Amino acid sequence: MAIFAYPTSKNRNRPFDSELKILHFFELLVDIDLIKFSKGRGQPLNGLKFVPYYGCMLARPSSMRHEKNYHGLMENILSALGATPLHWSYLSRCCGTFLSVARPDVVTPIVDRIMGGAIDAGAECIITACAMCHLNLEIRSTFKKPVPILHFSEILSLAFGSKNYSDWFSRHLVDPRPLLKARGLIN
Repeated sequence: MAIFAYPTSKNRNRPFDSELKILHFFELLVDIDLIKFSKGRGQPLNGLKFVPYYGCMLARPSSMRHEKNYHGLMENILSALGATPLHWSYLSRCCGTFLSVARPDVVTPIVDRIMGGAIDAGAECIITACAMCHLNLEIRSTFKKPVPILHFSEILSLAFGSKNYSDWFSRHLVDPRPLLKARGLIN
């Protein structure tokens, strides 16, 4: 069974595969039991204090989503890898999604409330489950000293030993490298 098929010139005209299963990134992590897989692998995240940010898409009512409820997954996996999840009330708050393009005046106060909530919780960073949330939190915050935003896949890559961090972290608008260096996670 194929898990993912990206359309290319080679497979564009192939017949429909009724066995094709599309998985959410979190579903894959649950299926491989990442917590069990991570035992003894990778580098510890040295108590990195984070707030998980799932955004609103994973929080839709079950009748409106095809995925399971994955709340708690990031906290469980990252705490098993040595990070420290913090509780806060913005876990599933909407970041403004695509309204960010048409109405940044509406999205900026939303993002600032989310960023303020992370800072008030004592977070060193926000770990997102959604690339759109990551983008909005970075580009729309007006805080002078916002906390870094990391996508869940980035922190997992780092925890499992990726050394290519200088390339991808340099693309962040809120540079996470000073925090990660201070925590001994990167050189």
